[in-house]
Amino acid sequence: MIDLMPAKAMNAAADLWAPDGTVEWTAAGRTAATSRPHRLDHFVVLTVRDGLIDSLEIDSADGKGA
Repeated sequence: MIDLMPAKAMNAAADLWAPDGTVEWTAAGRTAATSRPHRLDHFVVLTVRDGLIDSLEIDSADGKGA
């Protein structure tokens, strides 16, 4: 997801979503300030109504939000 969105590969990004409108992804890297390893686990729920996005919830695995 993180690679596909900036590349504007929207069809490929859409293929990652489950039929119920959820997607999970993990990003790993290093913090800019300390260069320590960091991992982000995200869970997204997208609700579509009448062809429009009705709500979008993004949360991290630690419960602190995105």
